[in-house]
Amino acid sequence: MAEKLELELQYQPKDCSRDVWLQHCGSCDVDKWKDLGQKCRQVRQLLGDEKDMDSTFSCRSACKIGDMVLSNEQIIQILKDNEEEKNERKRRKKRKIRSFKSFPSQKWSLPILYKIDNSFGKWEKGIIKSAIDMWQNRTCLEFKELKLSHFTYDSHVMFLKITDQACFSYVGKVAIVPQPIYLSSSCFNAIAVVAHEIGHTLGLLHEHQRPDRDDYIIVNKDNIDDSHHSDFSKIQSKFAEDLGVPYDYASDMHYRSFSFSVNGKTTIDTKDSRYQRTIGQRSELAFSDIKVINLAYCQEKCKVKAPNCQHSGYQNPLNCNDCHCPDGLGGELCNFVAPPVLEQCGGRLIAMSKERVITSPGYSDRGYYLNGQQCSWRIRSIDPTKRVTVQFTGDFGLYCFVNCYHWVEVKFKKNLGLTGPRYCCDETPKETFKSEGDELVVSMKAINHVIENRHRRGFKMIIRMDGDECQPNPCKNGATCKDLQSNYTCQCLDGFSGKDCEIEAEVKDPCKSNPCLKNGTCIVIDKDNYQCKCAPYYIGTRCERYYKPTRNPRYCSALVDVALVLDSSNEVGLNNWNNVKQFAKSIVENIDVAPDRNRVSLISYSEIPKIEHKFSDSQEIHSIYSSIDRSAFLGDDCNLYRTLKSLRTSIFAKDNTRINAVGIIVLLISSECSKDLSVIRQETWTLQQMGVEILPVTIGKKYSHNLISSLSNKKEFFKVDYFAQLLTISKNLQAILCPQEKVSDIAIMVETNRHVSKSKYNVLQFFLMEFVKKFEIGLTQNLISIGKYSAHTYVAAYLRQNLQPSQLSTIITTLNLDYQSDDTNLLEVMDTLTDLVYTPIEGGRSFSNKIAIVINSGPLNDPTVINQLMEKGKKLRENMTFLMAGIGDKINKDLLINLAGGRENTFFMRTFSELHQFLENVLTRINKILKARKTLPTTEPSSGRSTTPLFNRHSFSSSLKPATTTYAPIKGWYQGETCYPSKTDGECSRKCGGCGRKIIIYKCYIDGIYRREHREQFPCNVNACTKEEKCLIYAAGLFWIPCDECCLGYKRKGDICIPLQKS
Repeated sequence: MAEKLELELQYQPKDCSRDVWLQHCGSCDVDKWKDLGQKCRQVRQLLGDEKDMDSTFSCRSACKIGDMVLSNEQIIQILKDNEEEKNERKRRKKRKIRSFKSFPSQKWSLPILYKIDNSFGKWEKGIIKSAIDMWQNRTCLEFKELKLSHFTYDSHVMFLKITDQACFSYVGKVAIVPQPIYLSSSCFNAIAVVAHEIGHTLGLLHEHQRPDRDDYIIVNKDNIDDSHHSDFSKIQSKFAEDLGVPYDYASDMHYRSFSFSVNGKTTIDTKDSRYQRTIGQRSELAFSDIKVINLAYCQEKCKVKAPNCQHSGYQNPLNCNDCHCPDGLGGELCNFVAPPVLEQCGGRLIAMSKERVITSPGYSDRGYYLNGQQCSWRIRSIDPTKRVTVQFTGDFGLYCFVNCYHWVEVKFKKNLGLTGPRYCCDETPKETFKSEGDELVVSMKAINHVIENRHRRGFKMIIRMDGDECQPNPCKNGATCKDLQSNYTCQCLDGFSGKDCEIEAEVKDPCKSNPCLKNGTCIVIDKDNYQCKCAPYYIGTRCERYYKPTRNPRYCSALVDVALVLDSSNEVGLNNWNNVKQFAKSIVENIDVAPDRNRVSLISYSEIPKIEHKFSDSQEIHSIYSSIDRSAFLGDDCNLYRTLKSLRTSIFAKDNTRINAVGIIVLLISSECSKDLSVIRQETWTLQQMGVEILPVTIGKKYSHNLISSLSNKKEFFKVDYFAQLLTISKNLQAILCPQEKVSDIAIMVETNRHVSKSKYNVLQFFLMEFVKKFEIGLTQNLISIGKYSAHTYVAAYLRQNLQPSQLSTIITTLNLDYQSDDTNLLEVMDTLTDLVYTPIEGGRSFSNKIAIVINSGPLNDPTVINQLMEKGKKLRENMTFLMAGIGDKINKDLLINLAGGRENTFFMRTFSELHQFLENVLTRINKILKARKTLPTTEPSSGRSTTPLFNRHSFSSSLKPATTTYAPIKGWYQGETCYPSKTDGECSRKCGGCGRKIIIYKCYIDGIYRREHREQFPCNVNACTKEEKCLIYAAGLFWIPCDECCLGYKRKGDICIPLQKS
């Protein structure tokens, strides 16, 4: 038996712990397990997955394809069917299509029994039941909950909670009792996320994996994380069926545009760009999701003849005399407009030659629509031979965050049952829609709750009747006709021009006259434009000027890729454009530019960004100057979103960047540029994830601070009043772009097992908050990573995130103690530091000092572990400085000294209250380390700020005061008998438990839909949410100081601090 167990453990899957393996896989046949693993890989290739991942077959997840799981029986049956089809293909006239799309094995019998594990909280159980109701209320499906204590051999579903951030389930009913649906805490952001996993259990595959998906979307395989390629594989048609339901961009089973992106670029693009915001919604089940389940499960439900449903409607299994209608349509036969919700709106309209206007409810009077409102307009042309045209105008605003939470949808195709493009956010759509038939449907839905009225402005739309100007086609010579409002335009093939493309044009060569001087090379841009590539030290549009700068470039300790982004909009003006270009030259002049050192790219922008110089272009100084000189003034409205997108997709694309270089964007702004800050924040966030930092430079006052905060997480920027003042800040910018002092990558790991009490942990959290305040943080300055460890290691903040002290403090407050563990796994801490924290992909930089700080308070006495720790510690010290801090009398002092490589890198404390002294000591030690490496950042610069100081100029006093927080003001504190109230609160805490107060952040939900946020110090059931709402604790901030720290220099008596008696 022991030999068999050892043999089985050799094949233990990587994603299973030993305990899980012994519990679930320890009794299985090893050879059979290996055989099924091989067959799983064959099935993945059959279903269209191009990347073979060995780790996808494990004891817990069986054959896992994305968030879908296949049972052993399903694997064997698929391979058997495929072999039979190979043998019989020549004899078959019509291939049998297996029902894999909806039912890889068989349908569930009704009612579907289910259990919910007790590890879920009350709120999470409510989300699960609401997701079940989503399916139950609109299909013939019936679900019945069983008590956990109820034992049955019947097939049933078990909702199980897992710790890893994932959601996955089997596809269809399988021969496993109970059949699990695995949900982690990340699955409860929306009810429809859980409904998505239930959909898999009912038999649905992902919409974007359908056999016909290539007709609708483009999957960008290079942008997908390698571990998630199977989530995007196209299922072969022989294993899937759609039951006649067309592809639906709005399906709950469809992924988002950026799902599992490895580089911040889209993984899915819609072929019709108007549908890009439609995909990936998690607000509701789509009409198509419900229809395919009803067609599969409910065909025998109705005994009466089906009504003549129109527009893709079908017989409603819950009321057999009615039709189940698509969004925007209603009535018994789906031939009427859908009724409104909350307020009277929508209805039937007639489009005529004269323009008419429709608006969302409240647009013209109160200025916003209401949460929960739904309106639909069915608009028909008065002349059935003509079409309906609609166009958005005026202010626009429907709430969005990544995807549309509220939206307006335009159904313009002949089949009004098909989903139309959906629009949201704050930018007025520019598209004009023309119906394919003589009518179209406009629908607005606001089913999610949003507090701020400013996010609910609504829309205004112009409607009119119009003919088809492209019938018959007036365009000549193979041109394409595009129908416009009472007009048309012809898209001519190359070599033709004219309104109808009737004129054959001469082929022009702008380089024919040899316009480039001084041996410059002429490059054709298009038929009218050229560009001169100048010989060394010649610049100008035609290489007409000689320029050899005398310069003394700074040596940069960091390796940087700098993108200069120059505002060339109307707000700048032609007269100021030369000042902007001189500013760009002054930045380049004093940076150590070379192909293998620092690189420069250049973009000018207005409505459309124009790339003037790429990182891949010559990095000779004269070449960059020449690109600056050639950049012409554009003179149009500015569009910052398009500019940031161009930076992300072109300048800082994966092929153009270096893994060890820091990306910095110097962005000149002279006006607001964008009404929709949400898309700006999204692009900024994506760039930050790619390791790129934005340094805004503003001119004048025509910008908002909201715009600046959307561009930079540091909330810092450079400001001048006039264009002529730009040169005055160039030196300050150079200090950031090209730092000369060595900077640090600091990782701090704290122990959080049951040896650390809650009161001790409060002190530890406050220490961490004070620690991060001491550093200047930035991609060319210092970066900090924070993590915790017990039996396992968890990294809460990575270096690449470039988080500022306020953001790090927020993360620190959410780190919880691990009460379930009393282990101290320092081996995993060391592996985490070397294999994860300090890798280039997570932000580790080749030019920085690596400093790791580990705080330990638990015993370490296992000789085997100690020997391994000594070996790992020796390797660690080759690449980084390792500082060890031990607290209490249970620590192994000799081990900590050896791990740190000496007594000078080791710190010992008797109690956690001595952490404030440890902070001063560790900062002093870090300074000594850097001085030893010939770098001299100082804690307190003698005159002004140093170029890149290691520490902020916050002084650390031994008389600790309450930590401030962005969540809520804290109360004052007592020092002796005197109350020192805060400015905002005016009260003093009488509790010895703290100088401030504990702030708890709640989120309130109704039927799983987020309603509002609440911040208080009281329990969840007192006054946080109403009786109708469900309350979830989102975060708890321990923003107080233990009483012993409050009373430094005083004596604690009961709940207050009193002066010490004089001797």
